[in-house]
Amino acid sequence: MDKKSFEALLKLDEDIHDFKNELKIMEAERKALVNSMVEEILTNQGGFKPDIFMNAKNLKGDSFRLEGFKLMRHIKENRILNQKKFKELFPDIFNTYAEITLKNADNEVGENTVKTLCDKKISYSYEVVNMKKPGDDNTKI
Repeated sequence: MDKKSFEALLKLDEDIHDFKNELKIMEAERKALVNSMVEEILTNQGGFKPDIFMNAKNLKGDSFRLEGFKLMRHIKENRILNQKKFKELFPDIFNTYAEITLKNADNEVGENTVKTLCDKKISYSYEVVNMKKPGDDNTKI
């Protein structure tokens, strides 16, 4: 080990830092482009349609196809426990835990009861797929 090792390590750390900054910029550009595409699909292109592939894979979502490309929209639903409602209905259970989690609530009063005390949060993620066959630039799907 010598000074050159430290200099090499410092250079790698600086390169990684720069790369992370570039990646943040690229992620922001991707997000803006996806948002623009989704807006166009929803307002002018007839929206997303059920996707046979996603259904076969038991994935929640749908897709939009244009020429040889597909924009897959993955749908994720999360339950958010309404702590206030839970505390009102089950104060003894609420006070047993430092923080009542969905798992604790499900175990204590059952998942079906907890569902009535939850708000649903839906989030989307997007994935673009090239449906063209290799060497075939004019494939239309």
